[in-house]
Amino acid sequence: MTKSAAKNGANLVPRIINHMNKDHVHNIEDFLVIYGHVDPSIAERRPAMEDLELGAMTLSYIDMQGTKCHVRIPIEPTLENFSDSRSKLVEMSQVAARKRGFSEYLINDIPFFNSVKDYVCVTLFFALYYFALKPHVLAYLVNEVFEVSPNVAKYILDYHVTIFRGILIIHSLEAIVILYPLLRKFRMGTLKKFACLLSTLIEGIVFLSAFKETIDRAQNPNRNKEK
Repeated sequence: MTKSAAKNGANLVPRIINHMNKDHVHNIEDFLVIYGHVDPSIAERRPAMEDLELGAMTLSYIDMQGTKCHVRIPIEPTLENFSDSRSKLVEMSQVAARKRGFSEYLINDIPFFNSVKDYVCVTLFFALYYFALKPHVLAYLVNEVFEVSPNVAKYILDYHVTIFRGILIIHSLEAIVILYPLLRKFRMGTLKKFACLLSTLIEGIVFLSAFKETIDRAQNPNRNKEK
């Protein structure tokens, strides 16, 4: 390596380490688990990148006794220069995350009330919920306020609870079968995970579509900047 290249590398390494420790702690945790063979429950204790060389990286974590431990993980094949480190770290991140059943991307953004559809869905859901609890209010609105024809009024009053239950069942299945695996894959925090599941119970496919758009933005940040 020439003196110029060595100097450039010396300048680049601190930036890489700072970026990994600031924005990619979950990837460092994956490195510790998959490449460093550290127990997952231990690897999540303040994982950090301490050093980066062309042929290895040094990571750290805090063990159960509060001691800072270091793990040296080889980079194979050895990098020719530090400019290649980004693509190599991305590749290692993808492999490590996939082996753990996760995505290399982390999502913490909840798409709350981003469109008129959200407000419409929430209003309809709680209206149905309210009328299911207080059918006499619905009867008053249907018969006295809107003066709906007797046949239509009877249908509404007979089936509004069934319709609400059906919507709730469908939304529950969407939350459990479709959303929950995505929340786990992208490592959403526990409280935010609960908030997303609750939103899907209320909004169903509307919230799912918004969450998938959030995933797309996380996976394709450059494409979204170009729009």
